[in-house]
Amino acid sequence: MTHDGLRPIDIGERPHVVAPLDEIPTLARVPIADLGLDDRYQRPLGPSNWRAITKIAQNFDWKRFTPILVAPAGNGRFAIIDGQHRTHAALMRGYDKVPAMVVAMSIDEQARAFSAVNGDVTAITIFHLYKAALFAQDFWAVKSNEIVRAADCELLTYPVSSAHRKPRQLMQIGLVRDHVEADRCELFTAGLRAVAHCPYGDHLEAYASAVLKPWLSALNALEDWHELNLGAFLEVVNLVKLADHVAAMRKKEQGLRREPASAVYRRTLLAQMRKFIATGSVRPSEAA
Repeated sequence: MTHDGLRPIDIGERPHVVAPLDEIPTLARVPIADLGLDDRYQRPLGPSNWRAITKIAQNFDWKRFTPILVAPAGNGRFAIIDGQHRTHAALMRGYDKVPAMVVAMSIDEQARAFSAVNGDVTAITIFHLYKAALFAQDFWAVKSNEIVRAADCELLTYPVSSAHRKPRQLMQIGLVRDHVEADRCELFTAGLRAVAHCPYGDHLEAYASAVLKPWLSALNALEDWHELNLGAFLEVVNLVKLADHVAAMRKKEQGLRREPASAVYRRTLLAQMRKFIATGSVRPSEAA
């Protein structure tokens, strides 16, 4: 780190890759009216593309807009190699120009560049997004971190293998975010905290998606989940063993195989919850 806190650009002892120096590209603000798409290599815009474009336009921010990549196409026109979603979104917002990096390319080079830019990219995982959003203090990320911590658990900002992950460490960022965005924060914290403090809360298997997701979904499906004494219920019902029991049931009963295991598990769990609320108990065989 330098004195300003920025990490310097440094390749260390790695060898330099000697390659011919291409012409330095030009950075320009190009009129959208002068831009076009070459359908010989560009992808068409389908419904999902237009949904993505609309989302970009609705949340348009120049701080998140990287220059598009274009190539001169003659007659003052430019072919977009990368950035057609951003360009359409900018037009939706009423802008008539976009920043662009202009690189002279033949049509073959354009096609290869399109393939490289869209195929040979470093994948951005949900962990990268969560970590960045948490740093930026985005509501969903801050709230996700908050409701997991309130359950005495940790929402990881990086993937950890099961061999090194500890109980109460979660990697299901999408699951947590879904509950935040659905305004089910209280339910999520209560459900996760009950698992963390149940007799098998020190077992890594209790935090698997195949256990947590149906458990929280079943809670949400109750007429009023507050009626269920979560701690007392998990003293009787072992969610991990129940998941194994459901898996065994599906192997034996052909009709159950047509349903996803999570659906069978959720339905079984929901029936147990309702019986526990009504009677205060479930039979050992039902509790798996």
